[in-house]
Amino acid sequence: MFTTFIREYLGYPVKLDRLFKRCPEAFGPLEPPQSSIYALDVVEWGALAKPAFTIWPRRQHGTLLGWRQENGSYRRFELFRQEYTQIVQHEKANHWACDISEVDGFASSKSELTKFKTTDDMVETNSPEMISEITHEKLTSNLAHKEIRIIHSPGSDYFCRSLWDGKLFLINSGGSHHFAAAKYIAKRLKQPVLLKGTLNCTSSDLI
Repeated sequence: MFTTFIREYLGYPVKLDRLFKRCPEAFGPLEPPQSSIYALDVVEWGALAKPAFTIWPRRQHGTLLGWRQENGSYRRFELFRQEYTQIVQHEKANHWACDISEVDGFASSKSELTKFKTTDDMVETNSPEMISEITHEKLTSNLAHKEIRIIHSPGSDYFCRSLWDGKLFLINSGGSHHFAAAKYIAKRLKQPVLLKGTLNCTSSDLI
């Protein structure tokens, strides 16, 4: 017992190692993050040590919460680490433009975005009627959909990109199927469709 205490004190997880050997079925492999057209599938490194809003009282970003043994019992403690607030850097471009073909995914949709790797997959599967004709008329019809707010209500929707992932997402509140259909047709017609809006870009020197 004393030897175990000393080894644990020196940093070797003796008890955890024993648990692994005794109950290997209790631990599963770490799965890599899935890649899809859902904006929230991108790993949000900036959220490390960012306490949830449900935790009260409010704590600043970089606060670590834990438990430690004091006087024979466990007590909760807090530790602030400045480096957690510096993992990522944020940049905002208010007047940014791209072609519709550059958009990789969305934040919102009636479809389950996590099931699809590309927007083409989504529209081919769930809205084939929107791409039944590869024509300029069909392109115009899809782009006219009012819920594509990046076109029809400037300032409401915006773009987002995390450089460790590389994908460009439209942070939307609707219109994903018509947008995906327009992108699908425009690519095949080789027709540029310019989009303008705000881009929020997140980067990190550590990733």
